[in-house]
Order: sequence, then C-alpha cells, then structure tokens
Amino acid sequence: MAMVVRVKPEYNGKIAVQSSNSYNGIILSNDLSQATLVQIYNTEDELRDFLYTTYTTVGDSYAPSQIDPSLIHAYASEEITHNPARTDYPANTVGKQLNETSTNLDTVVKGFQRPTQKVAHVLDFANARMIDASYFTRNSIATYIDKNGVLRVASANQPRFIHNAMTLESLGLLIEPSRTNLLTYSTDLSTWTRGGSTSYVGASTLLGYSAHTFTNSAIANAFVAKVAAVTFGKTYTYSYLSSSTNIGYIRLVKSNGGVVMRILNNFVITQLAIGVYKHEISFTVATDEDTALLHAGPVDKIETFTVGMTQLEEGSYSTSYIPTSAVAVTRDAEVFNMASNAFAKVFDSYKEGALALSYTVIGANECTVCELRGPDTTGWNVARIVATQSNCRYDNIKDGTTTASMISNTPVATLNNVVVNFGYNVSTMYLNGALINTDNTVDMPQNIDRVKIFSQGILIVKNIYFYKRTLSDTESKQLSNTDRKYSSKMDFSNSAFIDKNTLLAAKSRQEFSVDGTGASVTRNIRRGYDFTFEIVDSSGCTITAQPASSCTAGTDNALTFTAPVGKTLTYAITPVFEY
Repeated sequence: MAMVVRVKPEYNGKIAVQSSNSYNGIILSNDLSQATLVQIYNTEDELRDFLYTTYTTVGDSYAPSQIDPSLIHAYASEEITHNPARTDYPANTVGKQLNETSTNLDTVVKGFQRPTQKVAHVLDFANARMIDASYFTRNSIATYIDKNGVLRVASANQPRFIHNAMTLESLGLLIEPSRTNLLTYSTDLSTWTRGGSTSYVGASTLLGYSAHTFTNSAIANAFVAKVAAVTFGKTYTYSYLSSSTNIGYIRLVKSNGGVVMRILNNFVITQLAIGVYKHEISFTVATDEDTALLHAGPVDKIETFTVGMTQLEEGSYSTSYIPTSAVAVTRDAEVFNMASNAFAKVFDSYKEGALALSYTVIGANECTVCELRGPDTTGWNVARIVATQSNCRYDNIKDGTTTASMISNTPVATLNNVVVNFGYNVSTMYLNGALINTDNTVDMPQNIDRVKIFSQGILIVKNIYFYKRTLSDTESKQLSNTDRKYSSKMDFSNSAFIDKNTLLAAKSRQEFSVDGTGASVTRNIRRGYDFTFEIVDSSGCTITAQPASSCTAGTDNALTFTAPVGKTLTYAITPVFEY
C-alpha cells in the first residue's frame, strides 16, 4: 500500500524547509512521499524537531527506514485521513496517538508552577463571600459597599465583604477596629447650619444611601456646616461623600469668643464611583482650639451639590461610615475567630507548613492578617502574619518564646501577596515575588486549633491558603507574585467555588407582568427582604418611574408606566442573599 505523509492543515503550503543542502526551499504540502520525507529526516538533523511537530504519517507497516513511530501517527491511508483525536487504530498499523501536540495547563497560565502539594485549608473571602456566623463578632452595625456598588448597613455580628464601588470587584473580608462617629445627625444634613446663599433642595442618595442636595445661589455666604467639640492634642479625621469635587474647609475655633485659630482646606479627594467623591482631611488640635466648624460640600461657590455620610472620628485616617442621628455612635471592633474540630485536625501537630495570603492594609496601625493559635496554657503558641501600611512581619512563638521573626518594609499600597514557610530549622518569607527574609526556627507552636484575624487599622483579606508542608523557593516566589487561582498542580478541587448566593438567587428569581390599561398604572413594589429589580420586557410601554436596581427591605418602590390595552410590562425581582 502506498505510503504518504500528511502535512497538518495549518502548515500546508505555508512553511519552507530552510536547510543547507538540496532540500533548501521545499514548500511543505501534502505531496511529499514517504521516501522523500525519510531522506530529509536522515540527512538534516536540524529538521527533525520540526518534522516531529509538523507531520503525521499514513502507512500500513513499519520499516527501519521510516521515522520513529513513537513520534508520529501512522495508519493505513485507505482507512483514515488525518485525525489526531482517533485512538482506535487497527492492529496492523504503526504508532498510536504519539507525540500529538497537546496543550498543557501550565502553558495556558504562562508557566505558573502551582505547588505540588494540595492545600490543607482555603479561606477565599473574595469568591465565597460567606462565613459561618459563629466565626465572627462585631457587637454593632457597620457599613460596606456591596456587589452592586451600593452602601449597605450590616447588622451586628454580620461580616462585611466589600467591593470596589467603581469596578464592582470583590475585594474580600473587611476587618476594622472600634471607631466612633462624633457627628450627630450625619444621616440628616437638612438639620445642619446653612449660609444665607444656600438653599435645601431635598433628599437624595450617594452610592444608593441617604444623602441631601443643596444649591448655592451666590459666592458669598454659601456653605453647609456643623459645630463639633474637639480636644487639645488629639488627632481627628473628618470625611464625607459628595457629588462635587470642590473643596470645603474646616475652621478651628477658640470657644470663648469664637476666634478663628486656623482654617484648613487641604482635603484629599478620592473618586469612589461615577459622580461620587470622598473628601477626607486629618488634623491635630492645637492649644486654644476646642471647637471645629466643619463644612460639607463647596464653600463660597455657585453650585448645586449632594453631600452625605459625614463623619468625624479620632485617628489619622477615616474608616467606614458610621450612621448617626441624635447621638454619637460607636462601631465595635471586629474579630474573625475560626475554631473548629475540623480545623484542629488539620493543624494540631504543626511541625512545618506554609501560609500564602493576599491582603490590603490602610493606616499605620498593626493588623493581624492571619494568626494560627493554640491553647495558651504555658504561654502563647502562635504562628502569625501581622502588617501595617509600611511593613509586614512573621512571628513564630512556642510556649511564649519567639522562635522566629522576619520583617519586610516593602509592602505596596494595594494588594500584597505573602508566602511564609516555617520548617524544622529555617523559616522563609516572600513578599510580592521576592525572598524578603530568613530565620532559624527553634521550635514550632503546638496544638493549633484556630485561626484568628483582627485589626487596629483597616484590613482587607482576600484569601488565605494553608499548607502542611513547606514550599520550594520557586513555588513560594510564584505564589507570592500572583493572585492565587489554583491551589495545587493539576488539581482544582480546593480552588473551585460554587457560589451559594448565585444558586439561591437563580432559584428564587420571580417575574411579574402588569397589563396595560391605556392610562398610567402605578405599582408599589415592597418586600420584607432586600432585592434587586430588573425590567424584563417593556416593549410598547412608556416607563415614567421605576425602582432602583438594588432595593431595601420594607420600603415602597414605585413602578409607574403607561401602555395600551393588550400590552404588558414584565419585571423581575431577585432576593439578595449575600451579605
């Protein structure tokens, strides 16, 4: 039977064989004979690798002069044409699906070498966005930005999974210390003092949360302001949200006589979303300054603007907004403390291991990003990573004695990726792709039965991976230089998440249709739970009012439309299950 070779279709007639002898310049096609191919193979060493990856052969027997069948497909040309996927070749053929070009997962992810060991436990706060309530405490309400970019209020002991209001990216678990908003009526700026040129327009929203709109009709005497008592020597941060980028100012006043001691206007302005800006300024109270006159929005400018979420708190940076009415309100400190039998079984005999985590810290105060902890019967037993905005440190403590400590002064302002290996003799620390430090490890903490996260600053934890063995230098560098997506080589079991909230939402989504009457029709949509609203079909209808895309429990949301008889408007509501 005739022996022929088949050029893979993607190369047919396109590639020239560039060699040093008589075969120079041959254009590949489907017309080369087996003899010609073998002659090229035997003569031109530099072409062999090329031939391995370019050709499959067709034949019904094997002879020593043919190309090694372990490198090619070979089968009877009368039985089959080029088909790399075929595996049921007849018994008299040579070679079976050998050296066929394949795609390796590591190539797809640009050579990222995942650890060869599986993780012992994964906390993926950014993707899972769900924590057992018994693992988290905060004895007060708190606010956060949800997946729709809306500012929401979390109830007591409800963890907060925050998002970027601009991109809606899931950032992870938010952990903050206790802070007090010293400003009263921060949710009702209609009660604040207004200048003679400033008029109140009405209630409005910023990030979907209650705010108020004002208009300045002239440059002189245009402001919205409130007085707050301050204490000498303390540092405060004043912040608010506004639709305007124009800057207000703070007047620090001597209370006995109202003498202005200082005027500050060096606000830092950050865009949170389209048309929403955060204004923030920190100051330390000096001698004779005991009252602050705080302005919100543009001062002495002609402009209509919306302001809200005003806050005055002790400290050199602002934290999440704390709603107030007639009195100051304190947000309690937050602690994640996962202690369980399952976790204890994983870490009860820690002889060596590794932590790989992603975090962001705001502020100079120290945050405990991850702490593996055992019973404190004879002193602390802790393996922990702590961080501030300017450094990151690993501590290894056995029975109250520090057996290893490593510190880095090179974190970045945004997301940091850290890998720490702690073994029998040497511990290593990697930060953002670089080996930062090493230390001799005398002994490891024992009887680890919990993991804790707590903070004196603003801490956002994206994910934490726990390994029961140390990682190699290559693995550690790569894990600390990437946003971890895979937990172990060729294994997705620990990194794949089924989002419970998505499943619940899909199951609970409801559609409703309202018939047109030829006149205006209004429906007040109200539920005892938060929900999202969506217009499914409004063809032939004119909508004059509709609910926001994200609606709050226990609130009327008006849907008003006009449609002729025979037309219907269809909308959908989906309960919000995620925090």
